[in-house]
Amino acid sequence: MTAPASAPKTPYLCPNPPTFRVLDRLRKTELGSPENRLCIGCFKLAYYDGVLLIENGSITHNMANLEPDALRVVLGDRQIVIDVWVQSSCSVTLTASATEMESARAYFVDRGIAVCTA
Repeated sequence: MTAPASAPKTPYLCPNPPTFRVLDRLRKTELGSPENRLCIGCFKLAYYDGVLLIENGSITHNMANLEPDALRVVLGDRQIVIDVWVQSSCSVTLTASATEMESARAYFVDRGIAVCTA
């Protein structure tokens, strides 16, 4: 299988808003509160007190006991890479629009997490 020659010009759309099972159950906590969520395409992300939760209608990905200095966010060409390789051998890449990338930068910097540009 080969990768497409270039990234799509428009972000991926979610025709039906998915249910965020874990985040919705935690909405009365600091982690799950709607004000603490970052939206990237069909995904919702939340970070609080060393816990990073990434969720859409199909999956929930949880990373815990993260130190802000072990978590790194890299903004590339229409991609956001969340890198915790040193601590947990994991990284997540999400396709994002320019607006979503700026929102991600502000979100993570506000929480003391390093953000760099590729």
